[in-house]
Amino acid sequence: MLTLLQDCNIEQRMRRVIVWFFLLTGLWFPALSQPAKTRLVYADRNYKEVRTAREAVYTVQIVEDRDTVYFETWNKTPKALVEKGKYPTNQGYDMRNCYMQRFWPDGKIRAEGQIKKTWNEGSWRYYDEEGILYSTVEYEEGLMTGRAVRYYPTGTRRMFTYQKNIRNGESYLIDTASRMAEVCYYKNDTLDGVALEYFNTGQLRRKTHYVNGLKRTDTLFWENGVPFACEKYNTMGRLEGRCMMYTKTKRIARYDEYSDGELTQNDCIHPLADETWEGDECPPRLIEASYPGGIEKYLEYVSANQDYPEAAIQWKQQGVVEYEFTVAPDGSLKDVTEENIIPLGFGLEKESLRLLQKIKKFEPQRINGRAVPVRIRMPYVFVLQE
Repeated sequence: MLTLLQDCNIEQRMRRVIVWFFLLTGLWFPALSQPAKTRLVYADRNYKEVRTAREAVYTVQIVEDRDTVYFETWNKTPKALVEKGKYPTNQGYDMRNCYMQRFWPDGKIRAEGQIKKTWNEGSWRYYDEEGILYSTVEYEEGLMTGRAVRYYPTGTRRMFTYQKNIRNGESYLIDTASRMAEVCYYKNDTLDGVALEYFNTGQLRRKTHYVNGLKRTDTLFWENGVPFACEKYNTMGRLEGRCMMYTKTKRIARYDEYSDGELTQNDCIHPLADETWEGDECPPRLIEASYPGGIEKYLEYVSANQDYPEAAIQWKQQGVVEYEFTVAPDGSLKDVTEENIIPLGFGLEKESLRLLQKIKKFEPQRINGRAVPVRIRMPYVFVLQE
């Protein structure tokens, strides 16, 4: 080319440079502007490729450009986008290592994160059916390992530490003012160590010591920091020895002697607040909050009133939804929060909340005959019938 340019004047050189430019770009531009390659793959329920659409549960559309491969997975019946993602072109047709988003049937995002060797890896974000951030979970080789954070609509958040899907380490509940509301420790998915609960003022409300999930000591406090009730438990988790109750001014209100969970002696010395009782007998030291009629009546209520959501039936979704709520002194339910780390969706949370809200009142917890508020947890189990 240099020889050709040297054998001509400036004008001819310019013309030949332009010709060479168009020749070279004519060779390269088509390669750069080649249309993306598209192909369709059929897959079964386990995402294994099948030959025909009739065998398929999912349809995967793959689009490859110069640098990136994009894919979308669609559910065949009912038709809905299930997931989509991308990975580098030099990786080949390999969706086992990619960035992925998953979706609810209406198209709202359900989860997003990194896939490595088909497993969830690193930090994943989960969203509820309204598209609001529900939780963040850290994974290692598909197992929850690291910190999981559950975000509540009220602005509070709960943090767990996991090792291979098992709770191990610290757990916190942070209130809307970023104050510590609860802290506890788990070992092999059971409470182990000291658990603390706080009033909204930051004052300690309760201190409980657990060993392998069983209580060993439990102390409740008044708002002014004075101990309210002190309990001891044996290695089987049953009340043992002397359990004391105190007034806000540190006066002994009553004591109860226990042996392997059985009350052997008690005496009421001074009223805690507004308790009343007849004669010389003490009222029951503690009556736990409960559904009217007990657990059997509760199961009957759920069985008679549960309306399995059509979307969950259609998408074959089942599982357990756990709720925490406060039973007020009048038996009403307040401050209801859903405690799952990963949302089930498909209407299951809404149905369990409907069942819970339909319950007008519980039997309140009573201490020394006085109704007091208490926080309890209740599961709703959804199982598809064959």
